[in-house]
This record gives sequence, C-alpha cells and structure tokens, in this order.
Amino acid sequence: MRLLGPVTFETGLFYVSFAICAFTTLMVRTTYDSVFGMPKDAFEPFAYAISALLLVLKILREREPSVRFAGAILLLVVGTLSFWFAGSWRFSALFFFIAAGKDVSLRWLAAIALVVQGAVLAVTLPLALAGKLYSFTVWREVDGTWMPRSSYGYGHPNFLGEVFLVIALAYAALRFPRFKVPDALVYAALALAAALLVWSRTATACIVLAAA
Repeated sequence: MRLLGPVTFETGLFYVSFAICAFTTLMVRTTYDSVFGMPKDAFEPFAYAISALLLVLKILREREPSVRFAGAILLLVVGTLSFWFAGSWRFSALFFFIAAGKDVSLRWLAAIALVVQGAVLAVTLPLALAGKLYSFTVWREVDGTWMPRSSYGYGHPNFLGEVFLVIALAYAALRFPRFKVPDALVYAALALAAALLVWSRTATACIVLAAA
C-alpha cells in the first residue's frame, strides 16, 4: 500500500467510483445474464449512478476555489447533458472523472484496474472452459486458413484480447521504470495469450509496445 501512495477520504471516493465503473464496464462485455442477481441492463445504470454520486460528493467535500469548482460543475453539466442526449453512460462518466480528478494517483488506478480485470478473468475463463458460461466462435482467415476464435465467456474475442492488454498496461504503470526478467516473462505470457488464445493481433502488438 505504501508504494501506491496515501489515500484520503476524498481520493478514496474516487477510487471506489473507478472500481465500480471498471467492474461494470467489464461485466457488460461478458456473457453473464446478471450481476449480483440483477439483470445487466438494470445493473449498469444503477452502478454508474452510484459512481457519479461518489464523484459529486468528492467534489463537494474538497471545497475548491471558486474558479476550479465552477470548472468542475461545468464538466458535470456537460457529462449529464451528454447522457441526456446520447444515452452513453461511459462517455458521460469520463467528464465526471475529469471533474473529480484532483490528487488522484495513477498507480492506484492501475492497481484497481489490474485487480478488477484479473479477478473477473480468473472466474470467467474457467467457467467458459467448463461450458458453464456461454461462449461463441468467430472465424478469422490467417495465411489462407480459417481459424476459430472463441469468446471464452466474453461478448467478443477482441474483448478478451482487450483484457490482456489492460492487464499489461496496468502492470507497466505499476512497475515503471523497473524492467527485469520476470517483467519480460509477464509481458510475453500476456502477448502469447492474446495472440494464441483469441488471435487478437492488435492487442498483441500493443502489449509488445507497452513492454518496450
């Protein structure tokens, strides 16, 4: 915990909000029918609403100077209008996070992303391999041969490739600027998983770039 930096009540609100949004976005991209007994269509707006309330509470508790506070309120208004007209929870949440981003540590965000992605993957992948969670196959032509790409419990094989990429980026943020043999092995394992498990060329290339 010391390596991640101190946490105040206000920044703690931000990190909890971030964890909720990260978990929700990830679960929506899986083939689970429900989350904690709640249908995904109902869970997503509920989770984002809780997240937005936590961010608003953080802004109000910080008692910023009038100019900065006005800027934060403007971002909240823009985010609200964005959802009102476009119906996009994720895009609107971006404005809320920017507005409440004071004193937030990137290392804490990376640690949260790593834990959330890893925890969901550790449950989803075994269930999918055991046939307990719905998966489907997408076919891709590779060097003249059609190769099957399973989604392994995610909404698309590329979503799983994205999981490996996010894990690599979060790991890189936590380890930077250190780079040793075990780090190289971690990046290699993630790149091979993205390349051989779901045939995601983009995710594989990005993981290699993250390592570089």
